[in-house]
Amino acid sequence: MLTTIGEQHARGQVTVLLPESALANTTAVSMRSRAINDSFVIVRGIVAALVAAAVLDHVLPGLGVRDELAGWFLAGGALAAAVIAVGWRRVRDFLGVFPGL
Repeated sequence: MLTTIGEQHARGQVTVLLPESALANTTAVSMRSRAINDSFVIVRGIVAALVAAAVLDHVLPGLGVRDELAGWFLAGGALAAAVIAVGWRRVRDFLGVFPGL
């Protein structure tokens, strides 16, 4: 497929990089389905962060963590859970929406 695209581009046929036969059984990814998928990814990251914070809030007092440090552990655990769930790039992009973070 890449060879066909390269040959078509070399011939100057940029608007028709693949013949219709190569595209017969494919489905195009629409902007709407990509937006919905990205929304679910963000929700998955937020849920992972909230669950991690709730679990840590329950576990930290039993481990003897002082109240001054508990907030830092909660924030770090939530961030780590979100990064594991959706990846650092998406977490960074999401946090970039909120100025001051």
